[in-house]
Amino acid sequence: YHDLDRSQWRPPADVRALQLTHLRRVLRHAAAHVPHYRRAFAGLDPDVPTLDALRTFPVLSRTTAREQSADLHAEQLPPGMADAGIGKTSGTAGVPLVVRHSTRDQLMWRACYLRDLEWANLDPRGTLAAVRYVFSPDPDARRRAADGFHVGSWFPALDGLLDTGPAFLMDLREPPDKQLAWVRRVNPDYLLSLPSQLVVLADRLGSEKLPRLKAIQTIAEA
Repeated sequence: YHDLDRSQWRPPADVRALQLTHLRRVLRHAAAHVPHYRRAFAGLDPDVPTLDALRTFPVLSRTTAREQSADLHAEQLPPGMADAGIGKTSGTAGVPLVVRHSTRDQLMWRACYLRDLEWANLDPRGTLAAVRYVFSPDPDARRRAADGFHVGSWFPALDGLLDTGPAFLMDLREPPDKQLAWVRRVNPDYLLSLPSQLVVLADRLGSEKLPRLKAIQTIAEA
């Protein structure tokens, strides 16, 4: 987090140089250890001279990512990284993508979350209500998400580092009127959901105010 905090103030030329260094490492690793990219990068030099040279590399489509999922898994990870399991996207673009996590991307995700709180000037000691897709093979978890439930802190992975207020979650697929009644009960300081869903809730609220609401954050959609 502190590295991120410092990096945002670097001169543009320094940022581009750092990006190029990291890009070369990623391209070299992909060409050497990811079957799909060994084929896709044939004849291309991973040690690109400039960031613009990336335009000569093939674009990975969502269709290819789905159809060649196994060939997109790295045969080995860089030193200092470990497998952190499987995740998937929400599917708002059509079909969810299954992805593999490393301990490095999990660490980066948490650092970016801390910086996001600062950028958005959110006080994590407040109450958060989130209306979003909930995917779980556990029937009890799906039932609780359908009714809306207390999930503990804002970001459980950061417990012990960050003290937050309570966080509540409801599944996006519930009827809008049920969602709105739940949001009124939670009475949050902060509300998080998809833009299209927030429009639906706002239409139902009309001129009514949520008394404690300080800010809204959007996710997933543009």
